[in-house]
Amino acid sequence: MKLGGADHGFSLVEMLAVLSLIAIAAALSLPMVNRGDGHAKLRAVAAELSGALRQQRLAALYGNEPAELRFDLSTGLITAANGKKMAQLPPGVSATIETAQQEISKGKAAIGFFADGGSTGGAITLKSGSAAIAIKINWLTGAAVTEEATKP
Repeated sequence: MKLGGADHGFSLVEMLAVLSLIAIAAALSLPMVNRGDGHAKLRAVAAELSGALRQQRLAALYGNEPAELRFDLSTGLITAANGKKMAQLPPGVSATIETAQQEISKGKAAIGFFADGGSTGGAITLKSGSAAIAIKINWLTGAAVTEEATKP
């Protein structure tokens, strides 16, 4: 029985058309969601590493003696000069370090901080897939700045 002569509801063809549009939109957005998760993980690692750099800079300033953050690039382990574990690179994240030549040897590198606030300076580039983040350490002030790395 029809009320007022109008249909109430949707036909099967209309429902299938809407469901197929939803499926297409979901399929197109899935790669962007996966890329965002990897980039978020990389940002979290960069934030942890920036915090460790700031902590060593403050240790040098307040302790009135040099402090270092050491990187073992083969294992991804990041430690303070006293051996305290500061961070660990997760699987799938790699790091390259640019710093003073005397701070690099055989897969290991260090960023040094001095009691006057300065540092050996340099840059740490973190990569995961196609995403990259650079942490630049100013040699004069020892300040660490995180930014999106440019693609070559």
